[in-house]
Amino acid sequence: MLIDELEGLRELLLEDDCPHSHLFGAAMSSPQLTSTKFSDDKDEKNLVWHVKIYGWNEEWAMRHGLKPPST
Repeated sequence: MLIDELEGLRELLLEDDCPHSHLFGAAMSSPQLTSTKFSDDKDEKNLVWHVKIYGWNEEWAMRHGLKPPST
């Protein structure tokens, strides 16, 4: 599912769009994230209920400091 989301965002970026996507956990009506943890991992304490994925074009990446200005 994550790969499908990323591929869709990439297609929109190639059209110079600035898309974003959301993945939601089991607490939501249409869950896409798992609500399980590894039982043997004592450090794993928190579940993730919402992931927002951004696809930023050149302009937005520079505006938000993710890429230095072209020289």
